[in-house]
Amino acid sequence: AIISEHSDDVNQGFGMSLVIALWDASVVFGPAISGVLADPIGQYNLPSNSFLAKFPYCLPNMFIALFCVLGVITVGCLLPDKPEDERREQEMAGEDFTNVNNSAMKSNDVKLDSETGNQLSYRKLLEKENLEDEEVDTIVMDDLTVDENVESTKQSVFSRIKVKLLSFKQAIHGCQILLSLIRNKVTLGAVFLHGMYAFGVIGFEESFSLWSATSSSLGGLGFSPHDIGTILGIAGLLLVPVSLAVFIPLEKRLGALLTFHIHIALVIVLLPVFPSLTYISPNQTALLWIMLNIISVVIRVAINNCFVCESLFLNNSVTADKLGAANGLANSVTNIFQIFSPVFFGTVYSLSISGKNLQIGFPFDFHLIFILLSLVFLLTMTLVAFFPKKLDKQIR
Repeated sequence: AIISEHSDDVNQGFGMSLVIALWDASVVFGPAISGVLADPIGQYNLPSNSFLAKFPYCLPNMFIALFCVLGVITVGCLLPDKPEDERREQEMAGEDFTNVNNSAMKSNDVKLDSETGNQLSYRKLLEKENLEDEEVDTIVMDDLTVDENVESTKQSVFSRIKVKLLSFKQAIHGCQILLSLIRNKVTLGAVFLHGMYAFGVIGFEESFSLWSATSSSLGGLGFSPHDIGTILGIAGLLLVPVSLAVFIPLEKRLGALLTFHIHIALVIVLLPVFPSLTYISPNQTALLWIMLNIISVVIRVAINNCFVCESLFLNNSVTADKLGAANGLANSVTNIFQIFSPVFFGTVYSLSISGKNLQIGFPFDFHLIFILLSLVFLLTMTLVAFFPKKLDKQIR
């Protein structure tokens, strides 16, 4: 939402692709760094009488807390809360109001004395007026004090009522915005796409690790955790530069819609190729690693760029005042899909490598999980085919 609010059609794609590519890279490197820092006594044979022996997983948590603090400082100090043009308009409006107010005060400050014809300040005229009876002044001041106490009590009660009414009005306004988003078919489709796409991506991440760690007798690669981490690390290193180099020119020339179709087609075609790598001879380990890394990098770059496109669809389907609500709704729906994705694909994979399904063979063996993933991404491709062309541009 912040990227879309502070960008235009020229640089919105670059900003979104950079943020999402860095996010995906951090998802890869974060667990890797935590794994290096976890249990340093057992990993690096350090003295066992230290603080880390009692709390072996303290370093990863301190590392996470440090970056959370840096994130809070960055948001508080560097990120503006409003776009530059809107802030300038408010500053200009405030300067105009100040100038008008100052001129009005100066005009009221100068009055003509009826006796001398000279200009005297309004304050001096008030100083020239003296009341004859001081007792009347005292009575009046006492009455004013009582009135002020009553008035302050009324104001405190009214302020509490006003706060409650304001919070109630804000809640009603939030419900109205939510209803307007649900009634907008394009926005609703983008929200559903957000969740469905996350369902497939989480399923791929879970299934790839499970399949890589499964023994070769059951159709897996039989990789160790270190081997899986190496593959993920290579993909993470290449993700940011390759994603930016591919996405930015494609999105500028073809638009987000066509860019999404190209990348999602690559994902659909390449996913069923993964289980075919198990047929490579064990003596050709170098060929297996080369093919596995190439396909893994291409798929992850395509998945990252598709996520950028569908984020553009969501942000371009609403006006600037509804960006936060639209992204909040999309993330809520995405969280629901993310809960069920590991359960669904994990269950399917465990059933597919059971004895009966292995005896049945293709496509109900270890190929099944990747075929289902391709079908999920095919559904997202079909949904995007019905999106209007206007989602390539922001609503202004």
